Amino acid sequence: DDGYEFLSWEGELQYGKSTSNPLVLAIADMRKVTPVVRAVSEPVTRTWLGAAKTVKLWNDPTNWDPAGVPGAADDVVIANGTCLVSNYAACASLKLAGGASLKVAETASSKLEEAVLVVNGDLMMTNTASLLVAPKNYTRHGRLVVAGDLTLAGTNTLTVGAGPLDGATFTKLSGGGFVTIGGDFTVGGKSTVMPLGELYTGGSVVFRVGGNLAVATNAAIKAIGCGYARVSGRDPITLGPGAGITHTYSASHGGRGYCATGTPKLPYGQALAPIEPGSPAGDYTDSPGGGLIRMHVAGKVEIGGRLD
Repeated sequence: DDGYEFLSWEGELQYGKSTSNPLVLAIADMRKVTPVVRAVSEPVTRTWLGAAKTVKLWNDPTNWDPAGVPGAADDVVIANGTCLVSNYAACASLKLAGGASLKVAETASSKLEEAVLVVNGDLMMTNTASLLVAPKNYTRHGRLVVAGDLTLAGTNTLTVGAGPLDGATFTKLSGGGFVTIGGDFTVGGKSTVMPLGELYTGGSVVFRVGGNLAVATNAAIKAIGCGYARVSGRDPITLGPGAGITHTYSASHGGRGYCATGTPKLPYGQALAPIEPGSPAGDYTDSPGGGLIRMHVAGKVEIGGRLD
């Protein structure tokens, strides 16, 4: 209608269709989706009204000052409380401060295939603010796009989760989760970046940085426990190439694992270009293997902190 604009779809979206208009879905593939629209407005700075310890929705226009769901040309400031995005959000720039928490698709239907946050400028995180784009899961592909610089300047946590591999759109090489940064990526202060792998197929999060990457002395990028796991109800129970056969076997990856008797599995992967995560040990443990840290950086790389 005149005076209103379409922003996105909310609900059980297939990958890549959160902003498709018109949206085409197969009749046999029943999904619940709702359009997100707002009154047409000039670009403004929208400030989150959520107080500390409150949990509210991004797509509720009453949670913003001035009132209205943010659009792709609006600057956004969130300094308190928890802001929940169902599956997709876009803005011109984003500042996360104080103890604010922004979560994209933290809880969702198993039919949702993507969790997307698009920032058309800079994304700045300060104080103890945190950002989650898809948790550990078996269906949702996290995608964070920052056209400008991405800066973690305080004691911040950035978490991005990968979705499953399918051998076509999502492969071991392409990954299952994506962070694209047009400018510099600075992990400063005491901040932590956590790329969460998909535990069954081994989907990993791939970072592509158009500028420089810097990890400060007290900062870290951590992928501990984000590799292949044993997943109850799946057959086989794990796809980890180096998984331990019984509880007496540790996993193989870059080298052969240890076993009390018998022969452990062969190593796999390439040290200079790893595209598969670590495997779980023997079947008496639920601990996943180690995850992957995949960074494609066009500029300089300065690592003063930890890569775990």
